[in-house]
Amino acid sequence: MKKLIVDHNFVTKTSHLFKTISLLCSILMLSVAPAKAQVISIQNNFSLTENAGSATFTINLSFASANTITVNYATANSSASSPSDYLTTNGTLTFLPGQVSRTVNVTLVNDYIFEGNEQFTLNLSSAIGATLSTATCICTIINDDPQIVISNAISVNENAGTQVFNVTLSAPQTYPVSVHYNTVNGSASAGSDFDAVSGNLLFAAGETSKSIVVQIANDYLFESNETYSLTLSNPLQVDLLLPMSLSNSTASATILNEDPLISITIPNTITEGNTPQTFTINLSNAVSYNVGVHYTTTNGVALAGTDYVAISGDLIFLPGETSKIISVTILNDYLFELNELYYMFPSNPRNLDLNVPMTLNTTNVSASIQDEDPLIIMSTPAAVSESAGTQTIQIQLSAAQTYSVSVQYATSNNSAQSGT
Repeated sequence: MKKLIVDHNFVTKTSHLFKTISLLCSILMLSVAPAKAQVISIQNNFSLTENAGSATFTINLSFASANTITVNYATANSSASSPSDYLTTNGTLTFLPGQVSRTVNVTLVNDYIFEGNEQFTLNLSSAIGATLSTATCICTIINDDPQIVISNAISVNENAGTQVFNVTLSAPQTYPVSVHYNTVNGSASAGSDFDAVSGNLLFAAGETSKSIVVQIANDYLFESNETYSLTLSNPLQVDLLLPMSLSNSTASATILNEDPLISITIPNTITEGNTPQTFTINLSNAVSYNVGVHYTTTNGVALAGTDYVAISGDLIFLPGETSKIISVTILNDYLFELNELYYMFPSNPRNLDLNVPMTLNTTNVSASIQDEDPLIIMSTPAAVSESAGTQTIQIQLSAAQTYSVSVQYATSNNSAQSGT
């Protein structure tokens, strides 16, 4: 049997050869395999406040590349508009070999005008060296500006002295805010019902509430409830003198009447034989001061001295009093006549404490005197023959009385002669 002789040197060389061939095959397979696609994407939608200064958009590559890659970008309006809300930005973004992330900055405009949250987009296009995955990102600009709000004043009585309007900022700010104000006439008029005011209201940094006080005039004249308004204008960010926003520009105020009306009632008709006839003068509501009113009677068909006794004078209502009586004496002249009128005139109503005028509801009322005196009636007698001897003439009272009545009578000739 022959002994097998192994050439170890040959085996080693052969092993190295196989390894080299395997490596070359691997390299060949890698060079033939398709390259992995490069993808560009933009970040997810995001939001930030208007005063952030700028919005930063991040654009990413799926992996580092040995080649330069480019992509175009441009902003586009949505509810936000350029250049009032942001500045238009566009260009070409370049990824150098090895870079996987780039950013685009868009300048935001801080306008100090209250508005709703607004949006714009950054759009990618025309990529070279890669494909686009997510090409659009929405940026939401969150409003951070306040509104100036004015509230209607609480209604007050005329004697309240003042009326207050409240003005507020919807949120505190780091800068001072001013707004102009002025009163405007309505049914209430400056000078007679309130004192006109105008000026500039200043909110210091951090302040959110201010008050405007209007002086109310108490004129003691009865009148309907009256209104006026306060108007705001020219709201400003004071440091930069930039305009701001008003939630509402006008607030109203109502001045409630609390002054009484002085009125006089028409008295009941009174018969000539009764006395007195009474007039009632009323205040429509009680007050805390003394009220005076002058009164006087004036003739109508009824005459002072024969039908009634003329009077004049001054009534005084003490604080809290609301009713007074004036009595007029009625005269009985026993003459038959038609019902007759005379008048009561109130005048010069005043707040006696301050000696200022007040208001009359009526300037005069009439009073009726009903006649109750009888009429003496003589009836024409019926014709009689000459042989009748007598002829009767009847005399009557139109109404029975509680007193005796006499009347003289006498015949007088006509075509018939007395004695013949």
